[in-house]
Amino acid sequence: MEYISRDQFDDIVQDKQSIKVADLVYVLEEKMGYAVTLEKKTQLTEMQRKRMTDLIFSNEDILSQLRKAAQDQDYIENDEEAFEIIRRSRDGK
Repeated sequence: MEYISRDQFDDIVQDKQSIKVADLVYVLEEKMGYAVTLEKKTQLTEMQRKRMTDLIFSNEDILSQLRKAAQDQDYIENDEEAFEIIRRSRDGK
């Protein structure tokens, strides 16, 4: 099932003032047939953000791409293209 109606959802959660994550998981698994696994997003610490920024801006491949994009006005059009650039620079290609 791709969707449930608002009435069906209201019947499931009834008159609750707030809906818990467990309620949403129940709807997805029991009513819509999905298997759901959730985990909290990890937040980078200030030190980790600084380290990542330093790594990015010390990578000559990334800097070269940024310079080229600025000169060519050749901006990344989609996420897949961005991921490919990151993969290439990570793999040293």
